[in-house]
Amino acid sequence: MKNQLTDIYECISKINKRFDDTIINESLLVEEQENLLGIDELQLRLASNLSEISDADTEEILLSKLIQLHLTLTDIEWQYEQIHDLFGTAMPNLAEKIKRKK
Repeated sequence: MKNQLTDIYECISKINKRFDDTIINESLLVEEQENLLGIDELQLRLASNLSEISDADTEEILLSKLIQLHLTLTDIEWQYEQIHDLFGTAMPNLAEKIKRKK
């Protein structure tokens, strides 16, 4: 997961550099880079959640562990949404640059 998100971040960052940092505001890229620092912790939480679910010995504990897993998955989803939003910002800006050239 971390490698994928980092590769995607690097891709959009390189595209931005190619266009002299005009496609995405640099502060958005810095913010996303900081967000990516939390991926290791998310991966550890996910592994822990999965382990705890298989060890749950009562229905109440199982429910609690499933809720924790759900929250972790929500945090993972948020990370992907943040990267996705960068592309949502980049595409119209790049389209505008292309339009102005014509």
